Amino acid sequence: MIASTQEAPVTTTTIRVSIETHRRLAELAQQLDLPLQEATARAVRLLSDQVFWQQTSEAYATLRADPFASKAFDAELADWDSTQHVDMNRQSGTRS
Repeated sequence: MIASTQEAPVTTTTIRVSIETHRRLAELAQQLDLPLQEATARAVRLLSDQVFWQQTSEAYATLRADPFASKAFDAELADWDSTQHVDMNRQSGTRS
C-alpha cells in the first residue's frame, strides 16, 4: 500500500468582508508569504487567544476583589504546591 502525501481536503465557506478588510488581509498575507486563507486563520486564532486571556484576566481580577474567595484560592494553591513538592521528592527518592 502506498501512503498518500496529499492532505485531506478542507471544507470551506465564503464570508463577506469589506474591501478594506480584504485589502488588509491580503497585505498581511503577502508580508508573511502566506496564502490568504492561512493569514485569515492565523488572525482569527490570535483574536480568539486575545479574548481568552482578556476573559481570564477579568475573572482573576474578580476573584482577587473578593477577599474571602481570594484567600480560599491562595489556600488551594498552597495545597497544590505542597502536593507537587511531595510528588517531586518521591520521584527523586528523598523525603520532605
